[in-house]
Amino acid sequence: MRLGNFSVKRLTVCALLVSLCFVFSFIERLIPISLSPFGFKLGLANIVIVFALYKCQIFDTLIVLIAKILISGICFGGPVYLFYSLLGGVFSFLIMLVLKNKLHIVTVSIFGAIFFNIGQVLCACIIMSWNIVYYLPIMVIAGVFTGFIIGILTDIAESRIKI
Repeated sequence: MRLGNFSVKRLTVCALLVSLCFVFSFIERLIPISLSPFGFKLGLANIVIVFALYKCQIFDTLIVLIAKILISGICFGGPVYLFYSLLGGVFSFLIMLVLKNKLHIVTVSIFGAIFFNIGQVLCACIIMSWNIVYYLPIMVIAGVFTGFIIGILTDIAESRIKI
């Protein structure tokens, strides 16, 4: 059966991936310890985004990303959270899209995390002050660390889960 340009399978896979993003985001919110005094999070829901990038169509991955940002923003954040996440998510998605066929999935995940942080710092500079740009090196280091972990987990999932 088809629903416009979407098949029932594509729609179901997208819905499942969005649900997984929400569950991972919720689980991460339950963990009281952040990764540093700067408040970094691992970004468990990004496992789903990187997975979708490799297993789904580009448009489907974009839908999952936007839905993840909107649902997490509504449930766990607010308007500012949405703006930060949206800018970071778009930066991350674009760089991963460019690199996905050129580099290993772990490296793509690292670049995605770094560019997510660059997008967030840019957003903070726009909203608050350009002095926040000095926070960028710390965010890049955090992105390498978190992107590596997410990349390893995604590589395991991607090799074992068939869609």
